Amino acid sequence: MKTRYFRALGWSVLFVLAVGLASCNFPDRVSDTAPAGQYTQAAQTVQAQITAVVQTATRPSIQASVTTTAPTLRPTQPPAPTATFTLAPTPTENLKLLFSDDFSSEVGWYTEQADNYGFEFLAGGYRMYADIPNAKIWSIRDDDYADIILEVEAARMAGPTDGYYGLLCRQVDDDNYYALVIGSNGFYGIGKMAAGEFSFLQEGQDTKGVIYPEATKFNKIRADCVGDTLRLYANGQKLSEVQDGDFPTGVVGLLIGTRKQPGLEVLFDNFAIYQPLQ
Repeated sequence: MKTRYFRALGWSVLFVLAVGLASCNFPDRVSDTAPAGQYTQAAQTVQAQITAVVQTATRPSIQASVTTTAPTLRPTQPPAPTATFTLAPTPTENLKLLFSDDFSSEVGWYTEQADNYGFEFLAGGYRMYADIPNAKIWSIRDDDYADIILEVEAARMAGPTDGYYGLLCRQVDDDNYYALVIGSNGFYGIGKMAAGEFSFLQEGQDTKGVIYPEATKFNKIRADCVGDTLRLYANGQKLSEVQDGDFPTGVVGLLIGTRKQPGLEVLFDNFAIYQPLQ
């Protein structure tokens, strides 16, 4: 019923609201025969204080044991444009561009604005915000890929500097995926959600000034998910690499995450999907 409703609106989107310690089961994703790359999916994990979820005929809503207020997250000035976005492969790379989006058409991605999270097209990009502590929200392209290289430009426009943002690959379902992210405080990490438990396979701190801390400047983030190897780059520099083959295929997209302090707002631009060729 839920999937049918979103299709009636012209979207093939399964929106899932996963709640802290509450154990809620939702139907599996339903395959769609529409052209590839036309639909998105989004999901949110909220803090343990939120104790119940009510699914209505119109959209998910939450009943919380704590008071939530509408976020005042609005950019006063969008990040300054950077140079024309192109993936700069090394001489040994052979890549095929499968999809790119500068978000100017304002279609093909999930949009929703609630009191404490949201997805919208804004300032020529795609804005995601989370006014919830210890939360992850994501929006994906609903196409499966195995070996894939992703790039996006992203800037923290408001909120805590210890929040993180970046790319998601090989998302099998809500509880199983990889996240390759950076933070404005210099944090970087390759994370893994496995059976609903999230941890960083590898994380570190940028001490060389590779990650731009300014809220007015985009970082170029690259995620390689090829074979058992996951690599994270920022602004052309490799930050992290791990081996993990638990999820060989899945969908891709964008993710932001908060820690103890809520209110993270990130603007994404120039998203691209590449396939490495032999």
